[in-house]
Amino acid sequence: MRENNYDDCAKALTAGRRIMELDPSCFKCLICIAKCYVHLGDVVSAEDAVEQAVNIEPDSPAFKKLRNDIEMIRDCTEQAKTAQNKGAHKEVLNLTNRGLAIAPFSIELKLLKAESLVYRGDPAEGFKLSSDALNCDQNNRHAAYVQGLSLYYLSELKTSKQLTLRVLKEEDEEAPTYKKAKKLYKTIEKIQRHIGDGNKHIEEKQFVEARDLFKQALNIDPSNKMLNSKLHYTLADIWIHQKHLERAYDSCSRALKLDPKNKKAQKLRARLLGE
Repeated sequence: MRENNYDDCAKALTAGRRIMELDPSCFKCLICIAKCYVHLGDVVSAEDAVEQAVNIEPDSPAFKKLRNDIEMIRDCTEQAKTAQNKGAHKEVLNLTNRGLAIAPFSIELKLLKAESLVYRGDPAEGFKLSSDALNCDQNNRHAAYVQGLSLYYLSELKTSKQLTLRVLKEEDEEAPTYKKAKKLYKTIEKIQRHIGDGNKHIEEKQFVEARDLFKQALNIDPSNKMLNSKLHYTLADIWIHQKHLERAYDSCSRALKLDPKNKKAQKLRARLLGE
């Protein structure tokens, strides 16, 4: 339990259960088991272990802190869910950080935090947290959705779509995760359709039609800055084909405003400035 990672905490629980099979009255083991469940954010199992321990040593001072920790995890989790449903992502981050200080291996708290990080403009960290959750539980559909959402905001549409499709195939249709995944999947399909058709028009040198499609694609999800930065870069390239260098320069500037790390837009704007 003291190794301080998810896998060892799970191993500690396995060892604890074996000890209880050998000695059902082992108070110290029950306290360790309760602490493991607290670290994992499993408040129901933690409460059950505490109640078993109370039956053995009713007056132990160990219960007060455990019960306070359990209550704190429960409150932070429920309040974070409510805040996320309202779109109050800053509040979610505050609540999940408080909860994770007590339950550092809680997959539920990590995923709530990861999803809000994505919407707060840090999809890379959201991807990292959701990947950690998937490593702990490969069948966790919420983790797969959040990872897909993170990849979407990192402009990795193909991989995002694959993960989202996996959620749609495995999740119950009435589950909140399914509804979120369905909305994301439709958005990705719409954007990909516009980009695909636009690229075909570019190949056929139908630049007006291509330009219109990429402009429409920009309006599908204005919140996806990295993707829209790439779309503005493509528009700059189209403007160059049409000999409108000032408009191309403006599109590059818009691309860099959304994503200052867009190297293609950096190089193209520098070239246009020289010309």
